[in-house]
Amino acid sequence: MNVKRIMLAAPRAAAMAALSPLDRALRARAGDLSAPPVFIVGPPRSGTTLLYEALVTRYRFSYFSNISHRLHRTPVAGTWIGRNAIRSWTGNFESNYGHIPGWGSPNEGGWIWKRWIPEEHALDAGDVNDRPVQCMRQTVAAIAELIGAPFINKNVMHSVHMRLLDAIYPGCLFIECSRDITATARSILKARRDEFGESGMKEWLSVRPPGWEQVKDESPARQAVAQVALTRQAIERDAQAIGADRLATVSYEELCAAPEAMAGQMKAFLASHGVDVETRHALPERFERSAASSHDSSFCAELEQAVAESSNATATSMEMNHARATA
Repeated sequence: MNVKRIMLAAPRAAAMAALSPLDRALRARAGDLSAPPVFIVGPPRSGTTLLYEALVTRYRFSYFSNISHRLHRTPVAGTWIGRNAIRSWTGNFESNYGHIPGWGSPNEGGWIWKRWIPEEHALDAGDVNDRPVQCMRQTVAAIAELIGAPFINKNVMHSVHMRLLDAIYPGCLFIECSRDITATARSILKARRDEFGESGMKEWLSVRPPGWEQVKDESPARQAVAQVALTRQAIERDAQAIGADRLATVSYEELCAAPEAMAGQMKAFLASHGVDVETRHALPERFERSAASSHDSSFCAELEQAVAESSNATATSMEMNHARATA
């Protein structure tokens, strides 16, 4: 039980009620988006938060901040209140499970997105009629206007909602963060242990890509590997459906080794789609990679076997797809 959240619930609700007229007014006066929104996707624990923080540090973007996340029913008004903190923010690259400290810091906007898209499983363009599309578009457009910069957001749930997001924000762009599958699976398992304890290691955590039901009763190691592999497959399928040219992929390992080179590549990708970003602060020469969590030898052997099986299955699937395409 999060006692602090419970204690703050009533004053937060009162603040959002008071800010609601301002939020509506700011949304109503917002024009159309001048540039397509940018969404960062990838499996959990793949480096998406580091990528988010690096891009927002290097270039001028608008985004859901920590204050707009906490005022999740009035995020535009929250952005208006915190606009100076957002404009002056720069990263120190010390996030904790997706949370970057500081009122002006970029946030996943989880509470905001849950109002609009509460599902953790895959959705497509056919689900758009169940969404408050006008409010979603106005919110992003208003925040972009307030900060005076293109909108970017990272949330791993976007990884299985790409076609739905494309229906809501036509022409939106995606940047995928990809990390070594073994390291990613290890980090997922550490997050499960920290969240649920040793007895809850089989509890599914975060995004549920297509096919997750078939592995939900497997061992934690096999679940984690499948979560990574299936999420990657969902991203690839959705990118093919909306236009593969609208997805750029960043390697976590390359991001850590050469942050400035990665940022330059992403700036060029965005510019090729009409998204021009203002340069802000230089990035560190390199980032330290997250250390792999420790497990006993039998667990590591099972993890490696699951990775090998997943790689073989992916290779077989690619061969089949190539054969169908050339038949």
